[in-house]
Amino acid sequence: MRFAKWSLILALSIFVYGCRNNASVKKKQETIEAEALYKMVFDTTGLYLSPIKIVNSRVIESDEVKLKNIELLFKNVTNKNIVGVKFKWFGLDAFGETADMGAASSVIKGLGGGHYQHRMRGGETKLATWSLYSQNAKKIVLARPYEVAFTDGTSWKLGVAQYEITDSEEGTPKK
Repeated sequence: MRFAKWSLILALSIFVYGCRNNASVKKKQETIEAEALYKMVFDTTGLYLSPIKIVNSRVIESDEVKLKNIELLFKNVTNKNIVGVKFKWFGLDAFGETADMGAASSVIKGLGGGHYQHRMRGGETKLATWSLYSQNAKKIVLARPYEVAFTDGTSWKLGVAQYEITDSEEGTPKK
């Protein structure tokens, strides 16, 4: 009887410790995932080297339906011609909570993105609009380019130092 009692206590102790340990491992994993998500959304390391500068970003209502769109005003701050830009944006609703910001929001709430695939001359400013299919988007917290393709076949990617700013007045990237 004594052996059975101690065996039961030992088994329960192992079970409780194992559950606590699993919860600890799960919490650490969630923390790591949250940090990776935060970095993916908000890390702007190297953004000052971007050949595209966001001049303005805002949420606007669609003309056809009561869904929201995003409008970006952006400028090519280089002398090089651009053929494409990939953007990411993060938005909130009226309550300060993450909003539906496009297809990427199904994976990460509040995150959206779009591509602009038209030619831009050096120094040119463009205004573009993307459909968010959102009913609750109210405010853009962060909008940024993360990849730019040039007509000469080169590209710039956020976080990858391919260019160095040599003329700070013009912000002209040079290889």
